[in-house]
Amino acid sequence: MIRIHNFFIIFLLAGVLISCDSKRVFETNENFSQKYWHKDSLKSFSFHIPDHTSTYSLYMNLRITASYPFQNIYIQCQLKDSLNKAFEDQLLNFQLFHSQTGEPFGSSGVGDIFDHQFKVFENYKFPASGGYSLHFAQMMRKDTLNDIMSVGARVEFFQPEN
Repeated sequence: MIRIHNFFIIFLLAGVLISCDSKRVFETNENFSQKYWHKDSLKSFSFHIPDHTSTYSLYMNLRITASYPFQNIYIQCQLKDSLNKAFEDQLLNFQLFHSQTGEPFGSSGVGDIFDHQFKVFENYKFPASGGYSLHFAQMMRKDTLNDIMSVGARVEFFQPEN
């Protein structure tokens, strides 16, 4: 019985140590159960900035299958304050596949699933500590984008690359 208890404690500690990410302030992903993203489906992620004197990097996470029908994706990205007022708004174009070879970019999860993490703001300083939200909408010419599995957001403390 003691061996099982010790094994459980070691397993729990290993999980905690592996999952530690000192840069991360916030990260979550929302799955699309039908594996498509409709143009009217705005994805919103609320988070808290603990220290407005620090700088941050903000990312969009995207999981697609290799069957995604386009080379790229256009995303409307808005950053809003706690009063839901947009103070950053930009149209972004992210490349998902190599234009000549058709090979998918991103890291391969399982089989034909690919994870992408796109930087939307870098070395960003928020005007005040508190609540904010990041909003993503797909802006492709097709209303429904097939083979999109999930969309997410990540906020982390900015660290310059060496």
